[in-house]
Amino acid sequence: MTLEEAIAAGRISRQWAEQRAKQWGRDSAMYANRVLGEFHASDEDSVIPLAWVEAAIERWHVWDQAGRPDVPGRRVLGVDVARAGGDSTVLCHRRGLVVASLETHDREDTMQTTARVQAALGEEEGAAAVVDSIGVGGGVVDRLRELGAPVLAYTGAARSKLRTRDREWGFFNTRSAAYWKLRELLDPAFGAELALPPDDLLVADLTPPTWDITTGVPPKIKVEPKDDVMAPRPLPGPRGLRGHEPVRGPPGGHQAARPRRPARHPPVSRRLPLCPPHHPGPARHQVDAAWPSPLTAPCIPAGVRTQR
Repeated sequence: MTLEEAIAAGRISRQWAEQRAKQWGRDSAMYANRVLGEFHASDEDSVIPLAWVEAAIERWHVWDQAGRPDVPGRRVLGVDVARAGGDSTVLCHRRGLVVASLETHDREDTMQTTARVQAALGEEEGAAAVVDSIGVGGGVVDRLRELGAPVLAYTGAARSKLRTRDREWGFFNTRSAAYWKLRELLDPAFGAELALPPDDLLVADLTPPTWDITTGVPPKIKVEPKDDVMAPRPLPGPRGLRGHEPVRGPPGGHQAARPRRPARHPPVSRRLPLCPPHHPGPARHQVDAAWPSPLTAPCIPAGVRTQR
């Protein structure tokens, strides 16, 4: 059934389809799957394949239907702060490898958000909040510190010393490291256990960003900036929808050869494309200890699920 046939049959409205096109992009895997009814496993350059996110959501449903049993691991509250406009303040409640819920609030000032975070943390030993410190989030971080609350500041543009599982690749910034660590948690080649709640805005924020390699020692993985993700996508061409130009050298110098991407395994199935080969990651009880701040945090990179 085509989109026009679905609209004519009354299954969906044209307005709904147009809203999804604006939200996800007409060339996105989300739009193809949810609106056009076509299977797209997602762009091969996507940091987080759509199929991996859908598998994590299925694990959440299994956990939910089992009565939400207690999960071992540290309790972490991820906080993305918004003050006005079309964004929402989002609280991400995670325990171990289960993101239990995403809680949104509109039109709150920073003091209200601070109080909400403090109440959510309670008195539990080891619990911590990780707050996106850019913009108004910095005020929330400062006030929580004044109150003695356990808080870590997340700055996506900050430098990162973290490496990929195989230790061969570094990261362009903390945002790139956060997205890649989430990718590693969702990788089915390593027995993915992370569970994510069903939320279309979350899925739409996690799956579009692509990645590339920048030169350096070590070479670094760079995740597509948020502003580029939100920009209109190019039309497909001879080099594909998301073709990349060669890495440029210094002005007047020679063109640098593009570093080879981490090799990819052949996909086991169309719904489970595998990521670059890695050695096994930390055991479940070691996940928090192995990642320094701010990546002890919400498993979900700060800044997602806030754009309406």
